[in-house]
Amino acid sequence: MRINSDRLREHLTQLGMIGCTPSGGVSRASFSAADRQAREYVTELMKKAGCQVYTDPVGNLIGRVEGSRGGPAIVMGSHIDTVPDGGQFDGALGVMAAIEVMQTLRDNNVSLDHPVEVIAFADEEGSYLTGTFGSRAMLGSISADDWNKVVSEDGTTLEQLLVSAGLAPRNLEVRDPSTVKCYLELHVEQGGVLDAKGYSIGVVEGIVGISRYLFTFKGKANHAGTTPMDMRQDALLAACQIILAVPELVKQEGDMVGTVGMLEVKPGAANVVPGEVEFVVELRALEKKKVERVLQILRQKAEGLMDYTFEVRMDKDPAWLTPWVKDIIEQVATERGYSNLRIASGAGHDAMSFAYKNIPTGMIFVPSKDGISHAPDEWTDWEDCGKGAQVLLDTLLKVDEN
Repeated sequence: MRINSDRLREHLTQLGMIGCTPSGGVSRASFSAADRQAREYVTELMKKAGCQVYTDPVGNLIGRVEGSRGGPAIVMGSHIDTVPDGGQFDGALGVMAAIEVMQTLRDNNVSLDHPVEVIAFADEEGSYLTGTFGSRAMLGSISADDWNKVVSEDGTTLEQLLVSAGLAPRNLEVRDPSTVKCYLELHVEQGGVLDAKGYSIGVVEGIVGISRYLFTFKGKANHAGTTPMDMRQDALLAACQIILAVPELVKQEGDMVGTVGMLEVKPGAANVVPGEVEFVVELRALEKKKVERVLQILRQKAEGLMDYTFEVRMDKDPAWLTPWVKDIIEQVATERGYSNLRIASGAGHDAMSFAYKNIPTGMIFVPSKDGISHAPDEWTDWEDCGKGAQVLLDTLLKVDEN
């Protein structure tokens, strides 16, 4: 049984036109007008594929087909919201491919033993919270304080935003993990490993943890012309020693990345010695111990430079995916003759929410041209999109038998 690659291409292309920008990118923030239009389009495709369709109280769009034996559902999902001026494949491929899988089953009059759900999760990109909102809310990983967080400049809270979108977040019933047999997600890699090495399919080993730490160095602002070099307490020079240490330390650990992408120098004048510097160190790795080791060394270095403060801004644990599901993905890809590689995901995905709840979880990657994502130039060859969708279908059938 084969998916219809041409139909998948048509649906992805049509979806990519919703929220299309002059640069050729896509802007579909969750709960925006473009997002609502995309949801209408996806809803119609779900219905054509035989799904019963509904939206839960936090905006997750769900299409469900019952199984002949009932029991826990096999869930396939991703998201259709985008970053500003993003690409047409990120998230969207996973949703469109899952719908294509359902349509293929219907075309072939195939009924599975287990119920199957296709979910387009709300606000995966983190327009209002720190990413994967819909899946985290569904599985009970949103705190009571999160609902009252201000998410716009006019003071609107998250709960108020959802209510204004016609939703009723207080009516959300947290999903029992036992109602999900397995979660499967197809996604573009968003990095360049598969493309550079010539593999068609990535079998995702796990999703890296993401940790962000705010360092603040406090020196002494002073006149840049009258303060001798040996009498300065230059906060920027101290900060630079930590910033330059980050790439060296992560290279030593291997299989991790570190970034300093936010830096604020105060008072920020050309003729003033920097008196205070704030910067954020982000560390990502599949092994938490690597992050802990790098952080420990950075803090030890900082203590020997000048007064500083330290704050944890984010600390998400890695999510290892389920061995037997990974084995199935690898098996079906190999049987189809698709070259495949075990790979880590350097970006967060809704799959994390399921893995954190010990729900069997698997992810399938397809190559991103030149490793570009979150940009108008994001591209995955249509042939690779079709291969990914085929592996998703084959995996679903194997999981149903398991």
